[in-house]
Amino acid sequence: MNSPIEFAAVRIGTDWVFGYAASNGTNISIRVTHECLADRLGSDGSEDGDRAALQTHSRQICAIAEEKLKSGESSPITVRRADIRD
Repeated sequence: MNSPIEFAAVRIGTDWVFGYAASNGTNISIRVTHECLADRLGSDGSEDGDRAALQTHSRQICAIAEEKLKSGESSPITVRRADIRD
Protein backbone atom coordinates (compact mmCIF):
# COMPACT_ATOMS: atom_id res chain seq x y z
CA MET A 1 0.00 0.00 0.00
CA ASN A 2 1.34 3.43 -0.93
CA SER A 3 -0.53 5.50 1.67
CA PRO A 4 1.05 8.92 2.20
CA ILE A 5 3.26 9.95 5.08
CA GLU A 6 2.45 13.29 6.72
CA PHE A 7 5.44 15.67 6.57
CA ALA A 8 6.42 19.27 5.97
CA ALA A 9 8.45 19.90 2.83
CA VAL A 10 10.36 23.04 1.92
CA ARG A 11 10.97 24.17 -1.63
CA ILE A 12 14.61 25.01 -2.43
CA GLY A 13 14.85 26.34 -5.97
CA THR A 14 12.71 23.91 -7.90
CA ASP A 15 13.44 20.91 -5.66
CA TRP A 16 11.74 19.90 -2.40
CA VAL A 17 13.43 18.89 0.86
CA PHE A 18 11.97 17.23 3.94
CA GLY A 19 13.24 15.49 7.06
CA TYR A 20 12.75 11.79 7.64
CA ALA A 21 13.60 9.35 10.44
CA ALA A 22 15.10 6.33 8.70
CA SER A 23 14.43 2.80 9.95
CA ASN A 24 17.90 2.67 11.54
CA GLY A 25 17.05 5.74 13.65
CA THR A 26 19.11 8.17 11.61
CA ASN A 27 17.47 11.52 10.87
CA ILE A 28 18.10 12.43 7.25
CA SER A 29 17.09 15.07 4.76
CA ILE A 30 15.57 13.89 1.50
CA ARG A 31 15.75 16.11 -1.56
CA VAL A 32 13.39 15.31 -4.44
CA THR A 33 14.14 16.94 -7.77
CA HIS A 34 11.47 18.79 -9.69
CA GLU A 35 12.25 16.62 -12.74
CA CYS A 36 11.53 13.52 -10.70
CA LEU A 37 8.20 14.92 -9.55
CA ALA A 38 7.14 16.17 -12.99
CA ASP A 39 8.52 13.42 -15.23
CA ARG A 40 7.97 10.34 -13.05
CA LEU A 41 5.53 11.07 -10.25
CA GLY A 42 2.73 12.90 -12.00
CA SER A 43 3.19 16.54 -10.99
CA ASP A 44 1.87 19.07 -13.47
CA GLY A 45 4.94 21.19 -12.69
CA SER A 46 3.16 23.67 -10.42
CA GLU A 47 3.97 24.09 -6.74
CA ASP A 48 0.62 22.54 -5.80
CA GLY A 49 1.22 19.70 -8.25
CA ASP A 50 4.64 19.04 -6.74
CA ARG A 51 3.17 18.97 -3.22
CA ALA A 52 0.46 16.55 -4.31
CA ALA A 53 3.02 14.26 -5.99
CA LEU A 54 5.22 14.35 -2.88
CA GLN A 55 2.29 13.45 -0.67
CA THR A 56 0.96 10.70 -2.95
CA HIS A 57 4.37 9.06 -3.47
CA SER A 58 5.95 9.75 -0.08
CA ARG A 59 6.36 6.09 0.86
CA GLN A 60 8.04 5.28 -2.46
CA ILE A 61 10.35 8.31 -2.11
CA CYS A 62 11.29 7.34 1.46
CA ALA A 63 11.92 3.72 0.45
CA ILE A 64 14.33 4.89 -2.26
CA ALA A 65 16.09 7.14 0.25
CA GLU A 66 16.37 4.21 2.70
CA GLU A 67 18.04 2.08 0.02
CA LYS A 68 20.46 4.88 -0.82
CA LEU A 69 21.27 5.31 2.88
CA LYS A 70 21.97 1.58 3.19
CA SER A 71 24.29 1.73 0.18
CA GLY A 72 26.37 4.44 1.82
CA GLU A 73 24.93 7.76 0.69
CA SER A 74 24.77 10.47 3.29
CA SER A 75 22.22 13.15 4.01
CA PRO A 76 20.87 15.00 2.16
CA ILE A 77 19.84 12.09 -0.04
CA THR A 78 18.64 13.16 -3.46
CA VAL A 79 15.88 11.26 -5.23
CA ARG A 80 16.15 11.86 -8.97
CA ARG A 81 14.12 11.00 -12.03
CA ALA A 82 16.37 8.00 -12.75
CA ASP A 83 15.63 6.53 -9.29
CA ILE A 84 11.96 5.98 -10.14
CA ARG A 85 11.35 2.79 -12.07
CA ASP A 86 8.51 2.65 -14.60
